[in-house]
Amino acid sequence: MHRPMNEVVASQGEMLQRRGTEGATLAPKALAAALEDHVRQVTAWLDQQRHMRVCHVHYRRLLRQPEEELDNWTRCWASSRCH
Repeated sequence: MHRPMNEVVASQGEMLQRRGTEGATLAPKALAAALEDHVRQVTAWLDQQRHMRVCHVHYRRLLRQPEEELDNWTRCWASSRCH
């Protein structure tokens, strides 16, 4: 699932606040940068895994056009490789 990192950080902050718990002590920009770096590392690793199928879903597109994204996801799973 691809989503802008600033939205991910904000969403996680809201969730933690609702739960009454604390998250990372990093500033939001530093946390977003660390998460983006991690996503790059994981994506690079996934790209090398020929035994795994990876289907990318874009969060905003899924919200705007759920039927089209579902069709894309279905085609991805039906294909031999999804990148």
